[in-house]
This record gives sequence, C-alpha cells and structure tokens, in this order.
Amino acid sequence: MTDEEAIDLGLKAVMYAAHRDAMSGGMQNVFLITQEGWKLVKRVDNYDVYREKFGGEKLPRSVV
Repeated sequence: MTDEEAIDLGLKAVMYAAHRDAMSGGMQNVFLITQEGWKLVKRVDNYDVYREKFGGEKLPRSVV
C-alpha cells in the first residue's frame, strides 16, 4: 500500500466513524509516520472528505 492509498483509507475510515458517532468532531488531522519521524500531511473537514469521495450521495446506514 502506498502512502497515498493509506491516507485515503484512513480519511474514509474516520469519516465513516464520525458519521456514526454524533459526538465526533468535524476535522481530521492526517499524519504520516515513518522511521524518520512524523509530518502533518493535511487537516481536512469531514464534510469535505464526504463530498470528495461520495459527491453528495447519502452514506449507507451501516458499512459492515
């Protein structure tokens, strides 16, 4: 899995989790951790992830 694939998977996973938990916050901080250390990759609003990945379609009630 590439770094970009891992970042995309993480963004979608957190977005789905926040969708199912009404008390979750709306922002995601994405960090890339390597042997050399860590760096902030992006800070993004969950709603922006939703619009980018699903284009306004309704999310399913369950992803399991």
